[in-house]
Amino acid sequence: MKFIKITLRSIKSFFYLNLLQISASLAYYALFSLPAVIFILLRITALVIDPDQARQFIFSELSKMIGPEATTSLQNAVVQIEFSEGQTWKVLLSIIILIFTASTIFTTLQNSFNTIFLIQRKTEGWISIYHFILKRLLSIGILLGFAIILLFSLVLDMVLSALGGRLMQYISGVEWVVILASSIILPVIIITALFILIFKVLPDVQLTVKDVLHPSLLIAFLFLAGKFAIGYYIGNTRLQNIYSSATAVIALLLWSYYSSAIILFGCAFLKEKMALEGKDISIREIYQEKVIEQ
Repeated sequence: MKFIKITLRSIKSFFYLNLLQISASLAYYALFSLPAVIFILLRITALVIDPDQARQFIFSELSKMIGPEATTSLQNAVVQIEFSEGQTWKVLLSIIILIFTASTIFTTLQNSFNTIFLIQRKTEGWISIYHFILKRLLSIGILLGFAIILLFSLVLDMVLSALGGRLMQYISGVEWVVILASSIILPVIIITALFILIFKVLPDVQLTVKDVLHPSLLIAFLFLAGKFAIGYYIGNTRLQNIYSSATAVIALLLWSYYSSAIILFGCAFLKEKMALEGKDISIREIYQEKVIEQ
């Protein structure tokens, strides 16, 4: 079976490239970047809809994706982020630092993807400066894309709620359909859309939506499976007794590490899928070199 063959090859590639170790460093960067990413998303979406509604929706969807414990930790971190008041240069400096912090996770992801696709960047002279600026601009573009996807998801969630309310007036027992759509189907759609965007933009490889659709779906389902697994682990161990108030932070650490590993596995799956289908890996920019596998 094709899926099993790709999966086995992906697992082999995952351990050959030592992606668990890369996942650990990626999780470390995620801890510092995610609050800034969410803060910026809240500010962007608040330009279009009510800020309280945006906050409630984003954290509600995060809770469905990563579990309530990790979401609580993120929510507490986001609350602490505030722009400095006073002189204009202080506000601008705060914004620059915030954007730089938020973009770190995306630049780290890009480097990790390039490692999986066996691509290395040329770093001589002006090219390294160009890459640094381009990475940050790509990160801002991805954040804007995230905001658009979240706004679309909010509209879809409102439609589902309204439609579910109407259906329940005429059809008994339809509640489970609404719950299924809200708690599983909608998060899968959101996560899949986010990773289609990430895979299309970040790797220095030319990829089509068709190429990245299946790996993005795989990541979405593994994300949700991980949420339940981590929630079960926290609920059935003595973490609460051992770490007390730090349990939410531990949950976020576990989720960050698991998610990083799943994302990199999804990228390895994408690479092996393309290889099995006989598709050439076309490098995006002419001044980059492909590393030859030993």
